[in-house]
Amino acid sequence: MVGRVVRWALVLGFMGCVRVQAADLSHYALWAAVGGDVASSWGQREANPLVRTSSGGFNVGLSVGVTGAAYAATLKMEKGRARKVRWIIAGVRFGVVGYNLTRRR
Repeated sequence: MVGRVVRWALVLGFMGCVRVQAADLSHYALWAAVGGDVASSWGQREANPLVRTSSGGFNVGLSVGVTGAAYAATLKMEKGRARKVRWIIAGVRFGVVGYNLTRRR
């Protein structure tokens, strides 16, 4: 189930990226931040109770699914506002990556 959710979130994300001009890097920054978050959280105990599994690990499907839903919502916004929202989400996710990389394993 989780693999299917992740796969569909990535497919929908990449379909959205294909439709944008190369100058709009917010799409790529958002998904790079998600990938970095997943990679930096892998094998660690999750500190965020919203995306923690019952065994204390990182719930990849939920995390990517929530970001995918937020990304889909930005596709319906006006261009300037959507770009700002995607940069904000990417910034928060990159902050999480930095936190994950500085934590003790």
